[in-house]
Amino acid sequence: MGDADEVEYNGTAFRRYPESENRADRMYYRPSGSHIKDGVEALHREVWKDHNGEIPDGHHIHHKDGDPTNNDIENLECVSPQEHAERHPENNLTPEAINNGIEAAKEWHATEEGREWHSQNAKEMWKDMDAKVGECDQCGDEYEYYTNARFCSNACKAKHRRESGVDDETRICEACKQPFTVNKYSEQKSCSRACAGALISWSKRT
Repeated sequence: MGDADEVEYNGTAFRRYPESENRADRMYYRPSGSHIKDGVEALHREVWKDHNGEIPDGHHIHHKDGDPTNNDIENLECVSPQEHAERHPENNLTPEAINNGIEAAKEWHATEEGREWHSQNAKEMWKDMDAKVGECDQCGDEYEYYTNARFCSNACKAKHRRESGVDDETRICEACKQPFTVNKYSEQKSCSRACAGALISWSKRT
């Protein structure tokens, strides 16, 4: 793939390969195969999630200025596949073509060839690296890592984010009409088990 252009974000190394024949490898900063398996996505998507929470299913993160290496949050916006196609008329891609491409990519990554590509890519990235030992900021367990990292897994990273309250919002309990705090991605409608039970009881009666 040639020389890599590397940046580090939240303790994870993201690389792109300007000389690669693969368009995605040339344009986007992406993590290693092991991080991909742990759920880490391309850099522009990780930046968006850190500032705005999870990306709705099927939506894309668009670079407003057309520069895929400019991953400042001010340069990113979350759009539907159709909106993304409209912002890139030069590509002449219909929403259907984009969706077909996404599905084809998913299928390829699941093939033996795709898995082998991830394996070789990871080996290439790690060949000159020595594993380090760190202590997870969330659970305190020791773990090995190759680049600076604060957590031993995505599960601990997600738990730390939930407990930090960065995604919390205030809602009004549908039972007692009092305000309560909850994660904005939760479907919780009541402030307590008692109020939840009251809602279920009212629902059965009506």
